[in-house]
Amino acid sequence: MFRLLSIWMVTWTLVSSQYLSSEAQMRPLTFAMRKLAFSTNQFGIDLYRALKVPKNEGVAFCPFCISTSLAMILLGAQGRSANALQQALYLWGVRQEDVHIAFHDLLIHLRDNLQVTPGHHIADHTNNNGGFRQEYGVQDFEILLFNSIYVQREYSILYHYQKFLHSFYNTSVHPLDFSMYGEESRLHINAIIEKQTKGNIKNILSQPLPKTTSVLLLNALSFDGILDTTGSTVSPPQEDIHRHSQFSQFSPSGYNNPHSFSLNHAFQPTHSRLPPMGGPASYYAPSFAQAIPYAAASPYNSHNFITPPTRTRQGGLRHGTYDYLGCTAVEIPFRSGMLSLVLLIPSDTSSINMLETRLNAQHITDILSTMQSKNVILEMPHISFEDSPKNLTQALFRSGLVDLFTPGFAELLGMSDFRWLHITNLIHKINVNIKNGNGINHQSPAPASGQETLHMNIQEKPFLFFVIDNISGLALVMGKMAANRRL
Repeated sequence: MFRLLSIWMVTWTLVSSQYLSSEAQMRPLTFAMRKLAFSTNQFGIDLYRALKVPKNEGVAFCPFCISTSLAMILLGAQGRSANALQQALYLWGVRQEDVHIAFHDLLIHLRDNLQVTPGHHIADHTNNNGGFRQEYGVQDFEILLFNSIYVQREYSILYHYQKFLHSFYNTSVHPLDFSMYGEESRLHINAIIEKQTKGNIKNILSQPLPKTTSVLLLNALSFDGILDTTGSTVSPPQEDIHRHSQFSQFSPSGYNNPHSFSLNHAFQPTHSRLPPMGGPASYYAPSFAQAIPYAAASPYNSHNFITPPTRTRQGGLRHGTYDYLGCTAVEIPFRSGMLSLVLLIPSDTSSINMLETRLNAQHITDILSTMQSKNVILEMPHISFEDSPKNLTQALFRSGLVDLFTPGFAELLGMSDFRWLHITNLIHKINVNIKNGNGINHQSPAPASGQETLHMNIQEKPFLFFVIDNISGLALVMGKMAANRRL
């Protein structure tokens, strides 16, 4: 397999050398990238169900982080393990080289099309500027990703695997001695991840790993975003409902002003959203009333490549009711316009089970393409998570990946000649902080004639939430807010 990959790698490098030479170039979305975004959303929904989160608890995670870690293992997997990975990631029927190209291009898209500052798209041990950062005069959102592989130092890793891992995912396998220096290894990993995520992800390993650790997959996401509440009214400060998962082993970080807020948007003509998997265009470009170009001074505009569309602003929240899922959907854009928060709110408390059972990636795509702008007054809680699901490995077992975690059955022969090499654990941590625009206190424009205003208060209701990349349709964050939010 690696011989074929080597031949293909040389061809790909020669053909795309100019395409990849400038790290600042804007990239259109390919079909493979859209397919990967769609598949990752479905993988995330399956993983959410496999986590079996109790009714009175919340959860948040990044399916793209976890799927990227598994794709790194797919690069060196063979036989049944490779087939199981492609099945779990919904990538069956796709050639392995195409899978890794799609991951590479989607990572580059998140960096380039979201207008981030130059730097590695995956934080590694040789660069202090790992992650994504977005600024528009004030910092509107910040995305920091970490993905890495650690291995017991006695196990040699094949050169070809290291080369392809760096080419596609810009990371490498790092040897540590878990058997003799477990505590030192834990402190080293915690320090590395805390540094690479600028202090947002701390103490990802709270206890030393087992001395029998073979391969450790670590990934983390820090997301800090400000919702676009222009034309909104901020409700008076209420109780602190900072959400921290009960099954997380970490203490939540405080937030200076964690109060509830209300969005009061008036109706304007419906704006258009291109479905993530449909249509020939590569970019989502809604139309609003007042034009506000968001990338006028962007250095990317100097290239003869696709430039970002002009963003504009209108009132109104996109809203829809979906009887089959038993829920109401509401979309709230972040200030940059490149990301949106999508809420799926059950019709009643008992409908959350039906929503969790019936939801799939196609429903998310359909919801994004069918919601309409309406007069909506929405009162919602502040969303803040510092979460690390303890049962993630068990959830992956339920997804059909048992062999990967079993000595002698993992078949990671494309990664190492050691036949007993296997994944000991996959640890994921997320830090999400979604805020309203501070200092905003403007009355919304007058509603259109005959347009009914919809009042929604979900302060004490359970709901699912998704942070969606408006260009690719990828869910960067998905999770659930429980009805009982007091710990």
